[in-house]
Amino acid sequence: MKKICLMAILVFLFMIIGTGCSQKKVSEKFNGKGYMEDDIELPFDQDREKAISFVKVKKSQMYLYSREKESGDYHIYELLKDHSWKKKSESGLTEFFKNVTYEPRIIESGLDGNIYMLYFDDDYLPHIAKQQGNTIEEVFIEDLKKDGSEQQPVYPNGIKSLEDGRIIISYDSEKGAVLYDREGKKIRRFDKWELGVNVTKNIGVCPGLFLSVNDSGTGFCLYDIESGDKKNEIKVGELAGHSYLKEGGGQDFFFLNDEGIHHIMADGSIVETIIEGDEMPALKLDQETVSFEIGDNNSFYVMFQKSGNASLKYYNYDKKQRKEDPTILKMAGLAKSNTIQQAITEFEKKNPDVKIEYQDYGETKDRTTLSDTIRIINTEVLAGEKGPDLIILDGLPADAYAAKGALLDLSVIADEMEGELGLLDNLSLQKDNKGRIFSISSRFGVPFLIGNEDAIRQMESLDSLEKYLNRTDADQIIESDIYEKIAQNIFYMYYNDLKAASFGEQDLEQYINVVMKLVRKTGAKSREEGREEDKNMFRLGFPSNTGKYRVAIEEMKSVMDLSLPVTFQGKYEAQVKTIKSLYTPYDMVGIHAASEHMDEAKEFIRTLLSKKMQSLELGEGFPVIRQTFQDLKPVESDVEAMVEGDEEDQIITFKQADEAELEEFKKIAVELKHPLIVDTIIEELMMDQMNRVYAGSASSSVAARELASKIRLYRSE
Repeated sequence: MKKICLMAILVFLFMIIGTGCSQKKVSEKFNGKGYMEDDIELPFDQDREKAISFVKVKKSQMYLYSREKESGDYHIYELLKDHSWKKKSESGLTEFFKNVTYEPRIIESGLDGNIYMLYFDDDYLPHIAKQQGNTIEEVFIEDLKKDGSEQQPVYPNGIKSLEDGRIIISYDSEKGAVLYDREGKKIRRFDKWELGVNVTKNIGVCPGLFLSVNDSGTGFCLYDIESGDKKNEIKVGELAGHSYLKEGGGQDFFFLNDEGIHHIMADGSIVETIIEGDEMPALKLDQETVSFEIGDNNSFYVMFQKSGNASLKYYNYDKKQRKEDPTILKMAGLAKSNTIQQAITEFEKKNPDVKIEYQDYGETKDRTTLSDTIRIINTEVLAGEKGPDLIILDGLPADAYAAKGALLDLSVIADEMEGELGLLDNLSLQKDNKGRIFSISSRFGVPFLIGNEDAIRQMESLDSLEKYLNRTDADQIIESDIYEKIAQNIFYMYYNDLKAASFGEQDLEQYINVVMKLVRKTGAKSREEGREEDKNMFRLGFPSNTGKYRVAIEEMKSVMDLSLPVTFQGKYEAQVKTIKSLYTPYDMVGIHAASEHMDEAKEFIRTLLSKKMQSLELGEGFPVIRQTFQDLKPVESDVEAMVEGDEEDQIITFKQADEAELEEFKKIAVELKHPLIVDTIIEELMMDQMNRVYAGSASSSVAARELASKIRLYRSE
């Protein structure tokens, strides 16, 4: 497990968290209204080549560093003014790093005109390299020298060079930041208590001055490099420690966080927001920021990375691109996924005169309950012209909307999608009783049962599971310490069966009894307040690596997720089976029948189903378009994921699905026939009664009777 801990230290996942500016002075010219977020296409196939860093090497020269996944060869590309690319000499990078497994963690341009790189060798020891023109060499730093067989206990997480070649290195330890001379010998240390907990990407230099986040994370401290004395402290609000700081020339600095891009002067005379976070949709996605650079005329470049794939965004002020009073498309739903956010960004980019306003449960949960929120949405949907234009139907009573004529027929969009650009044949389009299509999903998941073959057989139905659990020799079969997860996962498994039986009292009582038997077997307790819930619909238990009579329920939403079933099937002979031929549709979108902006709403759905959006890997489900799904490729990763096995000292090392295993999964996925579309109100009614039984305030029969009655009343409304 030592290797896992070391890797955790070295993986710098920069999660951008917002901060407000207590002295915010917004520039009249650059107030965010005229900034646009644009994609810059990378100059290589990311299946074969990995983007490492995007670096401003001179005043107007931008370089992209990359590495081929198979050969390990390095490449450098220059970004030209028209945002095309020109391949440069790799300046000996491949030869220098030929015996190093991992690419550099940090690549920085120094004030002395050279490029500095922080990298780790295969023993996880840190080194600094300097690229000067067409040569590259290691830089001696006395604190990084390995002392005998003892491993160096400090790890650098930031590096800056001065005009004369001296270097400042920040450390992920109480060592703080240290100034070294040109020979790598320590000159002075900047105290840790003045540098905060984690100064990664939060240090900057300008002639004679060193800038770093303060200890409380509410601003930046400015130091005189020669004396080490603190000269100034600039307050910018809470959590400045999670900002990405960058030099802008002279005494100008810029920092990036969830609230946008901000500008400060070293003397504190200016603290202003250049781009509001709302103008940077990519910031809202769950991805790592690996590079932040300042371009000409207050333009900015940000490179993001997720699951090994990078995207380069360009932010440029152009007032002509914005209309003062754009057309507003209203969108409603219980939650806004990253998939929907990306589609909104792409749609608004192509249609600058249209803006989408999304109202989701996340914005109202502090003011009302989930049930009340759904009732508010129901009222708005059925209110005619005042309703939303677009509706994300996940968890909502879409059938009821369609039955009352509140949803537009989307057949024209479905008919456009033919051949390889059509929807997968097995995915059912939601239709009303007249055969009109009222909803199209943009992603889907595949739930699996993984474990002992006979144990999986016991879970084929509520009848078989109840019969097994009534046996005196019944094993635990499922491993979980959270009662709510058991109740929800078992409910999802048999939801379609319960719905087909009109949520009858007898069937609901059987479901409640099965859940309580599993709870008693596992000793599961109620979820602690504040404990984060799983984003996956299905996730319960963990498979056995020793053949124990145990089953895990797990949903596949990305190629990376397949590592769990292929590892246990290949290494530990576990069985992997689908659940009643179920698949889980996500981001099901419909258009309000009374919308005044039907053409724009249809265009949004086309954007959502476009090749560009379908090709995104966000871990929120597989693409629904035939060609994009069949084009899925295996994940290439040099990071090993490991967990403890059933027995002491057993370690399970996960492997990614290879091409043959991925193709087998595709064959399984395209045969699934039954969508699982859960009505959130019914689920909440179920959990209310389930909680009464768990707390001992109601018997299963009383709870089932009340639940059946409330569901009947709700469905009749």
